Amino acid sequence: MAEDILHQIRVSSINSDLKMNEEIHDRALLLIEDMCYLMCGSLLVRLGMPAPNRKMNDVFNRELIRIREYGHQELDLEVQTNVPLMNPQQMEVYNTLMKAIDDGNGGFYFLDASGGTGKTFLMSVVLATVRARSNIAVSVASSGIAATLLEGCRTAHSALKLPLNLQYIEEPTW
Repeated sequence: MAEDILHQIRVSSINSDLKMNEEIHDRALLLIEDMCYLMCGSLLVRLGMPAPNRKMNDVFNRELIRIREYGHQELDLEVQTNVPLMNPQQMEVYNTLMKAIDDGNGGFYFLDASGGTGKTFLMSVVLATVRARSNIAVSVASSGIAATLLEGCRTAHSALKLPLNLQYIEEPTW
């Protein structure tokens, strides 16, 4: 990875004589640590690797930047296009959620309906509306398949750093 960074710097700066240095090595460690943190919630030190030179909060700031880097104009257009396409039940849920957000009321909302009723469409519009307003909307799903359906969605295990217990028991316990 450090070699790739060195190559990118050489190409962008038109300095083919640039040699590997500590800053490039550290930048590679930063990228590796960011990936490890996002994938398993661990810093490199906890994985037995050398730590990059940075402040601890930088990991969390990068995650915040990732969450906020949506294009607001594109999201506005998506909302304006899709809200009129909602059926009355979707519009009722959408208005309920937007009112709760606008009023600053917290709460848990569960959306349960048969397949093909537009739950993903509805939640995509809700997420786009919140993000278009420059607010933070984090979508979390119970499985990797479900996480692929919503923009910026992650599994609960990844987003919330939940432990993953993969013990397999061959014999049922009666």
